Amino acid sequence: MKKNPIIKVAGLFLIACMSFPVHSEAILKKHKTTTSSTSITRNSNHAFQGRVEVNVEDLPEKVRNTLNDKSYAGWTIIEAFLVTNEDNSQYYELVVRRADERTRMKVDASGNVLN
Repeated sequence: MKKNPIIKVAGLFLIACMSFPVHSEAILKKHKTTTSSTSITRNSNHAFQGRVEVNVEDLPEKVRNTLNDKSYAGWTIIEAFLVTNEDNSQYYELVVRRADERTRMKVDASGNVLN
């Protein structure tokens, strides 16, 4: 009596489907977990960080004035996040744009550029 190849394929498919959630959960935990407007990110060089989106208008004046420096002429803040490290230190991550260029900046509450 020959075994049906369809049963073999179905069995392999079932095994693959059962193992996928375990692997995908591990991948998600390793890279990024997001809840509403707050996300927690794990960097290879840093511990866990909390990241909350901030309206550009709500940024501290010193942070907004950072782009008034001549070296940042023409750059505009298009997104902003308040990042809290595990040691409770904080900085602002700014997504800035000039013409068709786009980059990220790290700025502390005093307006000092960290990167």
